[in-house]
Amino acid sequence: MSSNDEEQVDPGLQKFLEAEVQRQQFQSLVNSLSSTCWDLCVADRLGPRLDGKSQTCIANCVNRMIDGSTYIVQRLQEHSEKNASSNSGGGVFS
Repeated sequence: MSSNDEEQVDPGLQKFLEAEVQRQQFQSLVNSLSSTCWDLCVADRLGPRLDGKSQTCIANCVNRMIDGSTYIVQRLQEHSEKNASSNSGGGVFS
């Protein structure tokens, strides 16, 4: 495939592929959260049903992990923006 072929990718196809990548990343995150929170909240007291304590634990676990992920993403964005503005002045680290 030549570079001209790569430049002529259908925009609709490109958008679809980007959406699929995001969907897969989201599904991977859900699986990771489910596994981690299940191990923390349920693994030791597995019964025929989830009791209220386990349900609450899972909900709190997922919420805390989402909060943590959001915080990290925000901090990385702030750091990236700060570095981008300081790099224009010649400094690499702030």
